Amino acid sequence: MYLNDSGTGCVDAFRFDGPSGAISDRRTLVHVDQPGVVPDGLTVDDEGGIWVALWNGGAVHRYAPDGSLLTSVRLPVQRPTSCAFGGPCRDTLFVTTARTDLDDDALARPAARRQGIRDRRARRPRPPLPAVPRQGATAG
Repeated sequence: MYLNDSGTGCVDAFRFDGPSGAISDRRTLVHVDQPGVVPDGLTVDDEGGIWVALWNGGAVHRYAPDGSLLTSVRLPVQRPTSCAFGGPCRDTLFVTTARTDLDDDALARPAARRQGIRDRRARRPRPPLPAVPRQGATAG
């Protein structure tokens, strides 16, 4: 389990036991030491890569589970706030942004970029929707 702590500038990792819900063994995985830049929202891909939006950093970083930087995706905005995978194949990285405390000309818009890497969540088939009878139709 991972936690972005904007107050400390750290991404921490924990051991998580699903059946009991126990959380233990907190350790710092990444410390963002750029002045004014802090980790914000994150997501994990199917390869175990940890994608972290960097508030005031204009980028999303992808880290390995050991904390090493794998890639940096530069964005045309200054304040990315979170990221998630979506789209039909769940291989498009969507990024939300903020304009807080920036001038009116600052861009604040969601961004999307196909990464060729998928979301970690297993694809589950959706159950079929129940049939809805048409108005005026009778059962039978």
